[in-house]
Amino acid sequence: MIRLCLLRSFTSTQRTQDKLKFASLKVFKGNTTKFYYNFNPTPENPIQPLKKHRPPLLERAKESFEGRFLPSGYPNSTKSGYIPYISHVILSNCSLCTMNFMITQSLFVAVGTQGPTILLSAALTWALKDGLGLIAGIIAAKPLGNLLIEDIKRWRFNGFALLGLAHGIDLCALLLPGYFLPIVAVSSSIKSIAYICLYSSAAKINKHFAPNNNLTDIETKFRAQIMLGNMAGFIIGLGLSKLIAVGNATAMAFLVLIGTAISLSTANYSFKRIDTVYFNDQRINIIMDYYLKNGEVLSPSEVSKQEKYFFTSFYVNKRVIIGGKPIEKALGELNEDERQVILNKFDGIKFMCFPRRNKALRLNKYPIDVRIYYQKGATYEDVLNGYRFAAKMQENLMKGYELKDSIDYTFKDLKKETKEIFMNKLLAAGWKIGYMHIRYTKYQYNYD
Repeated sequence: MIRLCLLRSFTSTQRTQDKLKFASLKVFKGNTTKFYYNFNPTPENPIQPLKKHRPPLLERAKESFEGRFLPSGYPNSTKSGYIPYISHVILSNCSLCTMNFMITQSLFVAVGTQGPTILLSAALTWALKDGLGLIAGIIAAKPLGNLLIEDIKRWRFNGFALLGLAHGIDLCALLLPGYFLPIVAVSSSIKSIAYICLYSSAAKINKHFAPNNNLTDIETKFRAQIMLGNMAGFIIGLGLSKLIAVGNATAMAFLVLIGTAISLSTANYSFKRIDTVYFNDQRINIIMDYYLKNGEVLSPSEVSKQEKYFFTSFYVNKRVIIGGKPIEKALGELNEDERQVILNKFDGIKFMCFPRRNKALRLNKYPIDVRIYYQKGATYEDVLNGYRFAAKMQENLMKGYELKDSIDYTFKDLKKETKEIFMNKLLAAGWKIGYMHIRYTKYQYNYD
């Protein structure tokens, strides 16, 4: 489809009258400038014959690249953070393709392809390890579905980490060729799980960047970006295979480390520029930590910069833990007096909170955190208010108050700012309350 763009210039002749002069006429085909028609008006002859010329080569190349790899109408057709994200897509796929290219050659060295009998055995072994990987992916699909919903960015990050781990396991086949099948079967299974994380998370993130119902266009360009990264990785891998001995386990391990580092660093850089407006367990803990210290709520972009994505259960500083085990077992860890205090104080409230001591394995700066459980029928607002109560209760426990006093002081402190005021602060900061990625229904309770 041909589009015309009329570029105009104005020359003022009087205060109340402007004389229109046409400077140039730009002709497009799709998003690409095909050529210009230039005007050269003069006072004697306002309109000279049209002069046609093509745009500079650099401009045409830029427009051609944008038309193939960026959604139509960019930047108005996507949300902020899109360029860092697609840079991550291209660079990470480039590094992954390079590693795959080199690792595949290493596996051929490990399995051996000398002679027709060994070649047939190698082909069967290769097919078997792929089949085992597919079975592992099918088994992992159900639990991964729930985890991906809770934190899409973290599990995409973990997908790249798992691919790096799988490539490292592949290299063990060079050192232990007699155990080729079990080694590559484990590696193939991990890769299947990693690709589930990557493909599923990519679909969700692409949807995030489609504000104008242009998801199909963004998905199409996403595939083109992947192909660009793969093509670059193939070329780099082809060059490296001439320089590096694919049978050298040390050199290949160094290559895997570099490739994995590129994928993880670009993922971390891009995710911190993707604003997610729905709550999950980590985001709400970040919000509550800042809220207790400053009385204000962080925006989604500010929270994104503080998010962590790798083994967060071990080192993310959490004041509040949702559930974690059935409520009867958690209550059983308390003494009789503490149980009575908990049951009496939270009677008639949609949630129940009580403290626990952190295990040494968890690198949490808080030696005490608070478990929270929700009653059946709790709403999203009840969930958020429960988190606020638990965080404030944890703060009082850290001050050295007894359990009963901590709960009483928390009720007193929260009366200064009602639940409605707190919800309005969340909405004003840009958060969405109508949905959240928190599995608060897993450990619910009810009074008989």
